[in-house]
Amino acid sequence: VREGSFESVVHDTRLESRWGRVQWSAQLPKGTGIRVETRSGNIAEPDSTWSEWVQVSQDEADGGKIVSPSARFLQYRVRLEAGSGVQVPRLKEISLSYITRSQPPKLTFQSPFGGERWSGSQSLRWSVSEAEGAFLLYDVYYSADNGSTWRPLPSGKTEIVSAANPTPQGDVSIEELKAKLDRTVMPQTMRDLLLERALQKQIGGVSTTANPQPTKDTTRLLDTTILTDGYYLFKVVASDSLNDPADSKPGSVVSESVLICNALPQISGVKSTVLPTKAVRIEGSAFQKLLTITAVQYRVDDGDWFPARAVDTIFDGYNEPFTLTTLPLTTGVHTIEILAFNAANGKGSTKVIVNVP
Repeated sequence: VREGSFESVVHDTRLESRWGRVQWSAQLPKGTGIRVETRSGNIAEPDSTWSEWVQVSQDEADGGKIVSPSARFLQYRVRLEAGSGVQVPRLKEISLSYITRSQPPKLTFQSPFGGERWSGSQSLRWSVSEAEGAFLLYDVYYSADNGSTWRPLPSGKTEIVSAANPTPQGDVSIEELKAKLDRTVMPQTMRDLLLERALQKQIGGVSTTANPQPTKDTTRLLDTTILTDGYYLFKVVASDSLNDPADSKPGSVVSESVLICNALPQISGVKSTVLPTKAVRIEGSAFQKLLTITAVQYRVDDGDWFPARAVDTIFDGYNEPFTLTTLPLTTGVHTIEILAFNAANGKGSTKVIVNVP
């Protein structure tokens, strides 16, 4: 027999893999030769879906590149040729190299869980499978239309605009912008317009910090005041391009819906009546968009807080008429402070000045 062959078992890499090289150690007397072939597939038992046997691209005397298609399983075949002499080739060792193709990172949201009512500063937190998380970059997005469109989550900075000077004048937070507008005498409608314009510029990407770079951290601080009140979804997209730019497969996770509401309860229609007993009865309404009113309290002259009474006996709606009656008061001027609470523990207040004869 002048030629013989050896066919290996099927090797399982457990994941789809890209093949590298075959290296062998062999004794090849003059006139003898070796030829190595491979085939690959994604089923453990070779069948018609497997690739054909193909010779490695031999570029060295003891090795060459595997040219079979990427797959999970690989098998090799060695052909030894004795030639016309009496000496025969001997194969001592053979090795194959491969790298598993990237798998999408598996992400899980830790915060929010869904159903939260957020205001002020909050944190988005997520986790990734430990084996996959060492070299990942994360981009964070938000959606105000239940996932139909996604925008990069701004970093919490915007740029000041004003009616007199519509050109941005440096980065400030939304809270700083609100404070500046509060110190300026202008109609409420103008104030709201300027604030809305600043938010639109923020979200539209005018600010240099509106589209932050990807982060390696698995936590993202969120100033909820940069978003208008409403329901939001958040999405984190993880990329392993730091591991293998040519074979990066992003993974993503979408949060459950979260209600963002920074607006505070409003109190309106307040009417006070001094009773013959010198007690004061006050009637009014507490109202709030998106969140229900959960309580109304009052105090007289910075004293202790007492509960007001819901006209319908329970505070659980968006618009809640209430009434309260103080204890008899001394003659003179008194300040009655009223607090309304919403379901996110936001508080809105008003003060009523009464003169008890």
